[in-house]
Amino acid sequence: MKDLIKALTEAYGPPGYEQAVRDIIREQVSNVADSVEVDPLGNLHAVKNGSGEGLKIMLAAHMDEIGLMVSHVNDKGFARFTALGAVWPDTLIGNRALFTNGALGVINVENWPRHDEVDYSHKSLYLDFGANGKDDVPV
Repeated sequence: MKDLIKALTEAYGPPGYEQAVRDIIREQVSNVADSVEVDPLGNLHAVKNGSGEGLKIMLAAHMDEIGLMVSHVNDKGFARFTALGAVWPDTLIGNRALFTNGALGVINVENWPRHDEVDYSHKSLYLDFGANGKDDVPV
């Protein structure tokens, strides 16, 4: 179970890019399900037929995770972003963000004012890729 949780939490799966997560789940359920299908929207449906008239159970869960999309890169190489999914901006500060091309950025807050004056909205946050300028940003 520990290995499965590790694999699922490390799989890249922001909205629209859930393939890696779906593949892990499909592999796990394929040996116990009677049928496993992916619909045109990317949803995974696994069915285990029952053997009687008992209750039916449905297990439903989302496969995606919160993601970020770069919306602007300034001349210094800092990237502004918008969130894909519901996220509290103040929980992002200091976290790393991994992009589809393998680029890794660190989320920071602009100007670090006094604690009681921090603007924790997305507009005050940026991604730092360690770039020297706009042309060096890998996303």
